[in-house]
Amino acid sequence: MYNKPKKIFKTSERIQYGYYQYMDRIFTRERVFRWHYKSRRKLFSKIHKRLKAAGVKGQSIPIKRVSNISLDDFRNNYVLKGIPVILEKGASEWNCVKEWSLDYFKEKYGDEEILYVDHEKIEADYEMLTLKEVLDDISEGKGKYYRFYPLLNRHPEHIKDFDYKWLLETKNSVSWNENFQVFIGGNKSYTP
Repeated sequence: MYNKPKKIFKTSERIQYGYYQYMDRIFTRERVFRWHYKSRRKLFSKIHKRLKAAGVKGQSIPIKRVSNISLDDFRNNYVLKGIPVILEKGASEWNCVKEWSLDYFKEKYGDEEILYVDHEKIEADYEMLTLKEVLDDISEGKGKYYRFYPLLNRHPEHIKDFDYKWLLETKNSVSWNENFQVFIGGNKSYTP
């Protein structure tokens, strides 16, 4: 028997959340956090409290893994349907897989100032840290997880580390924007 879930998010909250996500991609997350920090945190806090009061708990949903999939099958069965999938060893020959490591980023960009937001602490402030500080924390297993690193905005030369042609071929045709972000974390890191 199917039970229709309660409506938790108000339409205005969905619009406001979408606005922040859109602005992050256009103007960078760092700028948008500075411009809208209080209103953004207020929205997230309000939604978090309502979810908690309603007894709604998040859950991890396993994502299907495939290997040796054709470009047509990938596009038709996953991209066009908006279904996430893990392409096992799909990028194993790309330079980003072969060359990138915590030490690689620390050596090249360790002094860069970054916006760090702890996704597990809804009420927490953001911090401006160096990339080295976050990478050292990850190396030591302390739990930091750096999401939304705008690597290619800051260092466009790294586009050569990807199979950019393949990425363009797999892109959904209704996508009008490109946005590359790097997520760096330890074994137990996750994105809610």
